[in-house]
Amino acid sequence: MDERVGKEMTIPFPPCVGRTGDGGKTKTAHLSLGLGIAIAVIAALLIGAPVVQAGPIAPELTILVEPQTLPPGQAGYVYVGGRYPLDVQVLLDGSPLTVFWAGDGYMAFFSFDLSTPSGQHAMQITVVDRATGEQVSRQMTITVLPSPYPFEQLDVPSRLMPLLSPELNAREQGRLDAAWAAVTPVAGWDRFYTFPLAATGGGTGALTSPFGSDRTYNGGILRTRHTGIDLRSGVGEPVRAAADGRVVLAEHSAVYGKVMVLDHGWGVYTLYAHMSEFLVARGEVVVRGQTIGSTGSTGRTQGPHLHFGVIVNGAEVDPLAWLALWPGYTPPLDMTAQSAGQ
Repeated sequence: MDERVGKEMTIPFPPCVGRTGDGGKTKTAHLSLGLGIAIAVIAALLIGAPVVQAGPIAPELTILVEPQTLPPGQAGYVYVGGRYPLDVQVLLDGSPLTVFWAGDGYMAFFSFDLSTPSGQHAMQITVVDRATGEQVSRQMTITVLPSPYPFEQLDVPSRLMPLLSPELNAREQGRLDAAWAAVTPVAGWDRFYTFPLAATGGGTGALTSPFGSDRTYNGGILRTRHTGIDLRSGVGEPVRAAADGRVVLAEHSAVYGKVMVLDHGWGVYTLYAHMSEFLVARGEVVVRGQTIGSTGSTGRTQGPHLHFGVIVNGAEVDPLAWLALWPGYTPPLDMTAQSAGQ
């Protein structure tokens, strides 16, 4: 863009010369010439001489929303790429989503928890070019499908029945909700994910219970939703951080046993439950793939496994669907298409 646009212009006068012994006539002549050139330049600008303007913003924009149709208990993203800097606003049903710079574009996350009924939700994306003031708006519809998740009736042995107390479960859920309530800004958001258990020939990492099932225990003493996935493991196998983040909770609870929550920034968290030990503590920063603990059988469980959860904007969502949104993720072969809602 021509630097004259939007700025105070400085007309380039020719340099004045010093005294030459002609009584200042040469100096006067050069001043007159300079003034004439200045007047000519200004006149040219006023009568329509071309001035380079900034190009329109719209052809340079990339706006992606994925997915636009999804069941309850899933999440998605908005991506706006193109010119920088931009002012980007995303509204979902009239409420603003947090927008952040992701290194190559602007992003925002949206999510629907398991209780969301089927229906349509209005999304509006507004982009303003700070340099020109030009504005571009897009309206989209996000469709939530009917719930596809199964109903399960489970029984636990008498030794675990005290852990079916609705009051106990509500207290633990409240503590977890508080742990992932904040939307934490981070300088560089890690959009690549590692599966928390390495698949082995012995079946470690295989999916044993999918996301979303509607469960009742022991004839209706407790009714809950399965808000993560269960992965087969023995005791003492390494648990890996799914992405870069910070430990915001690492404690022993009655239902989840040894449970850890990582904050990955911008409203995204992961949960790891029923562990046998922690190898990092609250407040520590971890990197994707780092071993953060070991699998176990603590809490309300009848055998060793890892319960793995993903939380986006406070909603517990299907981990397999979330990981599948991002580049480079390949699930183990025995997990492909097994998650409920896929």
